[in-house]
Amino acid sequence: DRRLELSAQSERARAGLARWAPGTASRPLPEALPGMPPPPPIVRLREALESHPQQQMVARMQGVADADTVLAREAAKPDRSVEVGYFARSAGRSDMLMFQMAFELPLFAEKKQNRLIESKLRLGERVREQRADQLRQLRAELEAAYAEWRVAGDRMRNVATTILPDARARLDAQLAAHGAGTAPLFLVFEARRQLIEARTQEMALRVAQAKARV
Repeated sequence: DRRLELSAQSERARAGLARWAPGTASRPLPEALPGMPPPPPIVRLREALESHPQQQMVARMQGVADADTVLAREAAKPDRSVEVGYFARSAGRSDMLMFQMAFELPLFAEKKQNRLIESKLRLGERVREQRADQLRQLRAELEAAYAEWRVAGDRMRNVATTILPDARARLDAQLAAHGAGTAPLFLVFEARRQLIEARTQEMALRVAQAKARV
């Protein structure tokens, strides 16, 4: 029943992988987990979050919002223009020189230009808050994954150095006692079950550490 359950989990995982990488979902998997080196120090990983793809995407959005704000401010400034013209006229008429200046005065700025600037400023502030919130979320996910990787490693070392040797020694002792006729068979089965549980625990910790590392 446990094998069937794990097989179903494997099929669901492959189906989920096919959504993102269709060509890799059907590849055969090795019997053992791949060996992965320890992650970089947590300080370096925190610094690298600034260049995370999600952060870069929001940074581009922030750049667009800031540019829109600058354009809105420029559009609110009065426009000035100077025009110079020279006209050569015929029929004995004198030539004409023209000089013209124009000033554009924005009226009702509180209802039009200022509102546009405020809306652009609010949009830029919202994008900055989104970027900061996203960075906090990435940091929280990093801290959780790093802690899970570290704790799984500590537990694996404890299982390998203490729990597994004790379980093997207990099984060997029960086998010897049963062979000598001083221990019933159910104690051998119980010791074997405890050893299997310890080995299963070790494999589960390896999986948990590999997931956290990824």
